[in-house]
Amino acid sequence: MSIGLTNWAGKLLDLRRRLGLPVGLLYLMHRSLLRATGGAADLQFHRLLIQPVRKHGILPCHLAGPLVVRQLAPEDPEIAGALSRADDLPHRLARGDCCIAAFRDGRRVGHLWLCFGPFDEVESACRFVLPAGRGAWDYDIYVTEEERGGPVFPALWDAAWGVLRERGLEWTASRISGFNDVSLRSHVRLGARPVGWLVLVRLGRCLVLAGSVRPWFRVTCRPAEPIEVNFRTVQV
Repeated sequence: MSIGLTNWAGKLLDLRRRLGLPVGLLYLMHRSLLRATGGAADLQFHRLLIQPVRKHGILPCHLAGPLVVRQLAPEDPEIAGALSRADDLPHRLARGDCCIAAFRDGRRVGHLWLCFGPFDEVESACRFVLPAGRGAWDYDIYVTEEERGGPVFPALWDAAWGVLRERGLEWTASRISGFNDVSLRSHVRLGARPVGWLVLVRLGRCLVLAGSVRPWFRVTCRPAEPIEVNFRTVQV
């Protein structure tokens, strides 16, 4: 019994260290809901971030080595594998999204996507609306496990900032799970800053949203209709 309590105390202290007490408690609620309902109910906490477009790259050329980073055209055969959901490719291309991929020795080792209009996200069931002509939405960022902590992540961002500068855009926005402290730290190191938060509670077909941006609070039982989250109310 004492060993079990010690383990729980250790886990709680680790959560408090990594996430802070409030977010750590939300994480415990997330895990408990999933376990108690077999996945029928869930609670998620998300940070909304803004990252300014840098004028210059951050990865020195000598550190890139043989790494090649390029924007993938719609007809490029590599683009079909450079996304987390294969069935989403036609929708992304129709929307005009941009895919940037990194290759080492001809093998794709990372990718990043940019959306330049309203962004419908399946995971959060939200539609993120940005101020027209000022920013883009970054999403589906992936680096292979063996390349994490190396030059691939900054190389992808250097290329993304180049695309954004060409379009005259000032920043990129994203939604990061508040439970993913590693991803949050990576974005903060690149200059991202939090500008808001969302709590999403899913109960069967119904979704409850509470947040620091418009609409602030919403309940819907129509999963086919995303909740519109308005970034135009965010001070950027």
